[in-house]
Amino acid sequence: MWTWVLDRVLGFLLPRPGSETEARPLLKVRRASLASHADGVISAVVTRLVERPYSDVNQQQRPAWLLATYHLTVQNSGHAEYFRTYGVARAAETRTALVELGAEGPRAILSAAIGRHLSVPGETGFVDMEVRRPALAPAGFSDLDVSYRRLAAQVDQLVSGYIRGHIGAFVSMEA
Repeated sequence: MWTWVLDRVLGFLLPRPGSETEARPLLKVRRASLASHADGVISAVVTRLVERPYSDVNQQQRPAWLLATYHLTVQNSGHAEYFRTYGVARAAETRTALVELGAEGPRAILSAAIGRHLSVPGETGFVDMEVRRPALAPAGFSDLDVSYRRLAAQVDQLVSGYIRGHIGAFVSMEA
């Protein structure tokens, strides 16, 4: 009521939390379940998190989303598929998240992959999906894929640790 009066009658524009700041937990669990099955809850959170598009996760959830999508895509299909799916801009955000969380090894690998991806002519321009360019040869990222897989456990632990540290942003707890 008062916000309407302030907005419409008096002309004051009050800042409202946007979708980026609203807390939207991904899972509802009991405290006892979280205490006794923490790894299972974290795994369920990651599953729910990566099922959502980037635009549906809030600011606190984004670092986990960036790391989890990078981790899962490179583990399953490699860097070429990661760039095909998420693009260079999302990779740059992921690199920033890796820096903020102190993951120097994975950050260096992603930086090298971004450099290789950008070295292919036309990779940063508009792509007509009807006319597909040949992708970077699978061998173009194979050494980086292998290097990443050696450090994958570190990123997996970062994702889990981040979620545990910000559990309220991911999980709604019941008594």
